[in-house]
Amino acid sequence: MKYGYCFLGVVPVRKEPKSTSEQVTQLLFGDFVETIETCDGWTKIRNTADGYEGFVDSRNLLPIARKRKNNYFTTNMFSYIQMDRELLPVPFGVKLIGKDFTIGEHHFQVPHTNFSKTLDFTKENIRDIVLPFLNVPYLWGGKSSMGIDCSGFTQIVYSCFGIDLPRDASEQVKMGKEIPSVFAAKEGDLCFFSNEDGRISHVGIFLEKQYIIHASGRVRIDLIDNNGITDHSTREYTHWLQHIRRIFD
Repeated sequence: MKYGYCFLGVVPVRKEPKSTSEQVTQLLFGDFVETIETCDGWTKIRNTADGYEGFVDSRNLLPIARKRKNNYFTTNMFSYIQMDRELLPVPFGVKLIGKDFTIGEHHFQVPHTNFSKTLDFTKENIRDIVLPFLNVPYLWGGKSSMGIDCSGFTQIVYSCFGIDLPRDASEQVKMGKEIPSVFAAKEGDLCFFSNEDGRISHVGIFLEKQYIIHASGRVRIDLIDNNGITDHSTREYTHWLQHIRRIFD
């Protein structure tokens, strides 16, 4: 099995091997991937954290013999990592093997970036992670503090607590245990919502006092009850609640 290492801050993963193809997700700096096949400058990859597949520009990966352990993640919404003599811009939550490490022929250092080990799942830590994302714009397939979608947001947040969620809301809903109502929900529970066809199409993170933080147009905080999400400005329902799942007891 061959592996690749994402050495750029944010790399689009596309549905087909061409730059005009739809972005289905993203790789962030520090992600390890399995390389499935390579053709005409594109590599079909499988993210080792969530199993998601797609195509990336082969120039955005470093070949590596084996997957290594990431021990830290960055906590600045935007920062830099030094590769050899170059500076790489990176978003929040990128994974780091250490403060000083080597991949292949390249040496990486983290000179002026705040980073942390895996956090405990507490109310204070949850808020410290989610609130800086407020007003980050919605981006289909996005997973970064420059643009993010609903399940990318929950995936990045939970990765800070050592949990690799699946990429899509329809798969994340299978994690954890069911919570019967918002009145039994705790801060950090995942709330899932359906579209007109009844399929799970949206996810957000429950906050205390029946609020939810989620990516819809932008990362925002709205009200939630057992029916769904109410836009705090229009007082109209925008999403219909189907499930609440608790990953951490």
